[in-house]
Amino acid sequence: MTQLPIITLAFLFLSFSSMAQESVHAPFVDLETTHPEDWESYVTTPDFSIEYRLESCDSNALSNQAVVLFRFTNLTDQPQTISWNKQIWRNGSCSNCHDLDSPEGAFKVYLLPHETIEGDCSSKDTKALYIFRNFMALTPGMSKQTLTGFRFLSLKTTNQAANE
Repeated sequence: MTQLPIITLAFLFLSFSSMAQESVHAPFVDLETTHPEDWESYVTTPDFSIEYRLESCDSNALSNQAVVLFRFTNLTDQPQTISWNKQIWRNGSCSNCHDLDSPEGAFKVYLLPHETIEGDCSSKDTKALYIFRNFMALTPGMSKQTLTGFRFLSLKTTNQAANE
């Protein structure tokens, strides 16, 4: 008889844990066909939204670089953590498909209720907020590769209040 309450508690805990985390499908963005200079919706759920835009940075930390900037918005009354891995396409080929699960490709942002965080040209140390696209002016020895597409894989949101 004492096993029944333990099994019930285990089932409730697992059910509660699964409700606290949500996986979301994110589409592939083909940067050869789209060039948004204003914020463009990437993913929107009842819990959060992700937008992106292209930016040319000619001052600050990302000098001489074209980048894709991201804006994350928590749409709930509870803290959220959004996590993902970036799939990167350069010159029409996936440049990191062989190593998608590497720690270098894993990113997350923590958002307070109704908070918005967005990348800008000073976001060099916060790699979750941008993807390098290409150098605007090449000097000898620099690669001419350019970002032609991206996708967020394993995109998940975790409600922080549900885990406390």
